[in-house]
Formats: sequence, structure tokens, C-alpha cells
Amino acid sequence: FGLVLIGAALSAIWQNEHRFDYYTAARDTTEVTSPSQAKNLDTLFSLTGSMDQQLHIPGDYVEGFTGYLEVTRSAEIFAWEYDKDDDGASWTQKWMSYVQNNERNKGLRMTLRSRHLHPDSYQLGDLSISADDIQLIEKSRTIPLSELTLSQKTNSQGLTPVDHYYYLTNGGQLGNEQLGDQRLSFRGRHVPAEATYFGRMGSTQAVPYQADIKSGLISGLIQNKGILHHLVRGDRETALHAIKEHLSFVKNIVRVIGLIVAAIGGGALFSSLTRFLLFIPGIGYYLNQISGWIGMVLGFVLGLLTLCIAFLTSHPIALAALAVIIAVALYYLITTAMNKRKRLKANLEQELGYSPSDSDLKELEYIKLYQLFASDGEIAPHERKKLDKLTSLQKWDPAQVSSLETRAASELAGTPPEELLNRLILITLADGHINRTEIQALREAADKLGISRNTLALRISQLQRG
Repeated sequence: FGLVLIGAALSAIWQNEHRFDYYTAARDTTEVTSPSQAKNLDTLFSLTGSMDQQLHIPGDYVEGFTGYLEVTRSAEIFAWEYDKDDDGASWTQKWMSYVQNNERNKGLRMTLRSRHLHPDSYQLGDLSISADDIQLIEKSRTIPLSELTLSQKTNSQGLTPVDHYYYLTNGGQLGNEQLGDQRLSFRGRHVPAEATYFGRMGSTQAVPYQADIKSGLISGLIQNKGILHHLVRGDRETALHAIKEHLSFVKNIVRVIGLIVAAIGGGALFSSLTRFLLFIPGIGYYLNQISGWIGMVLGFVLGLLTLCIAFLTSHPIALAALAVIIAVALYYLITTAMNKRKRLKANLEQELGYSPSDSDLKELEYIKLYQLFASDGEIAPHERKKLDKLTSLQKWDPAQVSSLETRAASELAGTPPEELLNRLILITLADGHINRTEIQALREAADKLGISRNTLALRISQLQRG
């Protein structure tokens, strides 16, 4: 289950960032002043005009709705809901949009029906607009029952208005909810005095423009319809601003929900995978308790990473800007490193009196490390292991190692250990790179002299700056 949640969340986050940009599509439309101009265009268009405030939508349970672009009728029934989870089963009586199939709801039948109501077409000035797939972005509001009149057919069914609902009781009294009671409510969007349409022109009326998008379950969940067929309140600029705000709102909502679902999925997945922790004596129970939280953090981070990558790939300019920044940063770092290497090598050449090769540097590094380890009169076993590791890394034969150690011993007299460490750092850095073995050798040498790791790092930094 957790894996399914994570997969769905990441897919939603990705598709959300690559969703159809209906704001840009609307912004790029050609503005016209009449339907005849739109017919002569091969491109999408926009037109601003006035609308009939008395637009009428027929109703089923009521006589109709005047002054609304669309109406949503919601039917509910008071019924039992059965739920089962890890904590057990539960039964709840509540208002629901359907009758759940369970043993306590046997015999219940929902007679009232939900429905989405709209006219066959809209009239914007002289432009006729198909109502199919119309995109209305303004928020709907609850329609007061005082604006509505029950139809004669509905009156005979016994619907009774109370507050914002028409109730149909199952033999009981109003205000005392009982199993099988039903109710209706209505929400709608008002007809604006002035509106702007964005879309394409068909043979006789404006019709939806369908972009080429990947359809599927996730696209449906995040409402990525890929349609430009928008009727929005106000003139063109006002409408464009409203569309931009709406797109930003939708994307942000999906982002937040996607990250939350990814976190929940991570917690569920991690908890199921770490149940064996319970069998660890003493701490097993506590580890199992926090494993879910760890999974949630990991799921959230994975979702956030997906969001960042999806955002960049859906914004080529931002991606290009990031690539330029990274390239400049890399160039700066590489150039700085090369300059430091040149400076270090110049200092070393000045001290040695000649320009050492890479193999010379490795030999000098071994000599200085040997001198540091031998500065107290003897080389400890763990120090000998460090030296052997260096010789093995360079693939030196025993005769070459013996020669280097003889040279190191002959040059040791009179050189302070602190100076030996500085020279070792300088030689190690001179070839432009330092491996893990060399770092460990430097730390071993510093430990021998009682120099802390922080002090060693500071000394390395100082020598790099010259």
C-alpha cells in the first residue's frame, strides 16, 4: 500500500509540473472583437463581451435557476459507513453521497440524484459558446433556497426546505436525523456582466481546444484536462490575471497534497518493512515506533526531489540558468584549484631547487612521512602499516623502499617535526589531488605531534593559500 501511495504521489507531482499551461495558451490567443474575425483565424482567439444576466438553466426538483452559468446539485442520504483499519472496525452514521454496501444499509434506496446542470450554450455578445467542457474558474457559492421554487412534481414528493437544504425524511421528523433521510443542496456560479472567452472557433460556435496530453487516472486526479475553453469574468487583462492565479493555486494544491501523500506512503512502507525490529530485545519496540517517522521523512524528501527535478525540466529557462550557474561554479573551482596547485608547486620548486615529477613527489611524501614517524626514535607498528600502505599503493619494490628510508634517515637530523609536517602537507598537495590514504597519513602524523584535526585542517588551508 505504501509503495502504491509513493508511486501515485510522485507521478502526480511530476505530471503536475508538466501539466497543460492554459494561462500561456490563453495569453497567446489572438484578441478579436467579433465572431466573424475569429472564423478567419487559424489560431486560438479571445473575445470580450457582455452576457445575459437572465440566463436560465432548467431544473428537475426546482423550476430552474436564473443568473447562473452552471449549477451543481448534490444529493445525500443519512446512512451507515463501515470502516476497518489496524485499530479495528467502526460504524458511523453520517450524510453520504451514496449508499455504502454493508449489512446495516440493507433495504436503503437513494431516490434523489446529484447532477451537474448547465445550458446547451452560452452567449457572449454575438458569440455562441458550446457548454461542452466549458472551463469556469470562479468559485461557486451556495444558492439560497429563497431564490428557488419547487416544481409541482417535487412538491408531491414531500421535499421540505430547511436552511440550505431540501429534506426528504424517511418517515421521521425534521431536525431528528434518522436512517434513510435524504437532502438536496445547490451551488452555482453567477453570470458576470462582462466576460472574456479563450478558445477556438468551430463552424458555428466556439468549441474546446484540446491539447495533446497524456490522459489517465493521475491526469484525472490532478484535473489536467489539457483544454482551453475558458469563460472568465472581466476584460481580457482581468481574465488573464484570474487564469494565472487559478493555475498557480491548482499547482500549489497538488504539490502540497503530493508531498503529504509521499510522506504518508513512505511511513506506511517503512513501517511494514521494519516490523522485524520488534523482535530485537530491549530497543526493538522503540525502533519500530520511530521507523514510520523515518519513512515519512524519506518519502517527503523523495517527493521534494521529484518536485525540484520536474520543475526544472518543465522550465527550460530555469534549467538553462541553473546549468550556467553550475558551469560557472565548476569553472571557478577548477581554476582556483589549478592556481593553488601552481602556487604550491612553485613554492616547492623554490625550496627544492628543481622541478619534481609526480613520481618524485610520491617519493618525497614517503620520505617526509617516514621522518615524522621516526622523529621520536622509533616507528610504531601502526605507523609501519601506514608506510606499507603507501608503498603498496605506489607498487615500489623492497630495494626502492630501502633506498628511500636510508635517504630519509640521513636527512632527518636537525629538522623540527613541525617543519617536517608542513613539508609533508606541501608535497602531498603539490600534485593537485589527495587520496584517502594520504589524508589518513597526514592525520596519523598530526596525531603523533599532538596536533588536533582542526589545527591540521587550518594548516592545510593556510599552505593552500600560500
